[in-house]
Amino acid sequence: MRERREDIPLLIHNFLTRFNNDRKHAVKGFSRDVLEILCNYNWPGNVRELENLVERMVTLKDSGFISPDDLPEKYLAARTLVQVSEVPFLPAEDVLPEGGICLNTAVDEFENNLILQALSRTKGNKKEAASLLNLKRTTLIEKLKKKNLIYGEE
Repeated sequence: MRERREDIPLLIHNFLTRFNNDRKHAVKGFSRDVLEILCNYNWPGNVRELENLVERMVTLKDSGFISPDDLPEKYLAARTLVQVSEVPFLPAEDVLPEGGICLNTAVDEFENNLILQALSRTKGNKKEAASLLNLKRTTLIEKLKKKNLIYGEE
């Protein structure tokens, strides 16, 4: 994960959706500050550690947004390292692996990442997120449903 920090918000969202559904909780998401902290964290436990953290946060929070105050202390040390905007979002020039890539999957993941970033930046406000993406609000909602990207309640 240290080499793929741009995947952290998408992983968080996927884990959040799963644990919300499993536990019947209504955690709407992670604040931008928390996303910055988690993108800057070193992740010695890799994806499993992130999954366990999201599960813990959903279990403890139950509803609303996860804020920095909700995080265990060890993650807060990453707060001052780098701003999330400095984490590479667009792939480097040489992203085509030797064995090739599924373009449809790559485009879908890129679109999911943009949608989740817009929702995170607007704290779940779908109208504002749609505006950032130059979409109609209804189009964004259709994409969220089609992609099964649940981000808060309407």
